[in-house]
Amino acid sequence: MLIYDQIIESININTTIYNGFNYNETFFLDIETTGLSPKNSLIYLIGILYFNKEWHLKQWFLDNAGDEENMLKDFTSFLTKSNLKNVIHFNGTTFDCKFIDDHCEIYGIDFSFANINQIDLYKTFSKYKKALSLDSLKQKALEYAYGINRKDKLNAKELISKYKEYLLNKKTENEEQLLLHNFEDIINLPTLTSICSLDDLYNNKYLITNLEFVETSDSAFVTLNMENLLPIFFNGNYYFHIKPISCEQFSDNKTKTDNYEYKLLFGKIKKCTLKFFYKDYKNYYYLPNEDMAIHKSMATFIDKDKKIKATKDNCYTKVTDTFISLPDKPFLQKKYTTDDDSIFEEIKIFKDDNNSSYIRLSELNKKDFLISFINYIFK
Repeated sequence: MLIYDQIIESININTTIYNGFNYNETFFLDIETTGLSPKNSLIYLIGILYFNKEWHLKQWFLDNAGDEENMLKDFTSFLTKSNLKNVIHFNGTTFDCKFIDDHCEIYGIDFSFANINQIDLYKTFSKYKKALSLDSLKQKALEYAYGINRKDKLNAKELISKYKEYLLNKKTENEEQLLLHNFEDIINLPTLTSICSLDDLYNNKYLITNLEFVETSDSAFVTLNMENLLPIFFNGNYYFHIKPISCEQFSDNKTKTDNYEYKLLFGKIKKCTLKFFYKDYKNYYYLPNEDMAIHKSMATFIDKDKKIKATKDNCYTKVTDTFISLPDKPFLQKKYTTDDDSIFEEIKIFKDDNNSSYIRLSELNKKDFLISFINYIFK
């Protein structure tokens, strides 16, 4: 068994991800095995990232296939002595933690992850796969979505082959490749963990502390302060471009982040006539001559030959005002439906003939409206 412990000088991490966990008692975990079945496979590499005055990345490497028991004893003893009570991992609930528990049971080691609080990033990402337009939930695919570039290029089968070769020839090159893969799996977890803040945003468990509206000659933006750090790949997507203006990270001498400032860049401003669609079209009639829809309670006074039952496509009224455009792709894939009783009763979305979306510029600089709009985006 070989043990490596190195200090990591820079970690992309912040206190908000811990969901109440004490970060001094929390570690990131990833393991490498010779197969998927705990009954027929070895754990040949365990890696953790933890904070003790400085960030440490510690790896237990099985250089002798017969030494797995001692490796697990040393690993579990370290967790206990270090008072590490919380773990963050990627699919560790069904793989990493279960694998370790099963092998500890085989060797009679008194340890279980049942006694450790867990955040499984895979489960969090799974909830928002469709909403975030993710094609894959593999860790490398998510890293790519975050703009993370890895030096390691090995896949699961190649890793196992490299380890088997290492057991035969003990080549340093093989060992370095295996350690690198595990290193990058772990070191990228803090960045991926920022997705945990989406749960708070989705459930309105966040606070907007300040809002400021700024209008330019042809566009508008809003600066806001929030207590939550937004997941990195929110930037540049959907309704607006989110540009963090300042974002404090914690280190050994900064353990709390109180505020994050963002700049929300909206689209172009223009004065025009747009359509506002009523969602309950079955309660409306369309007037072809006026090119507008009216409620059935008013339609009783209109001649039958001048009205027809409204459809989704013509149940609208026209409004002339100054609007600001929104991108076509809605945030978190939220779509207008006739059963949607949510924010459309508070925020009016207007459409042009190309079905592009707009909101009234006059509403954008109202704090209550902005809070409602931001709630809508994050829901």
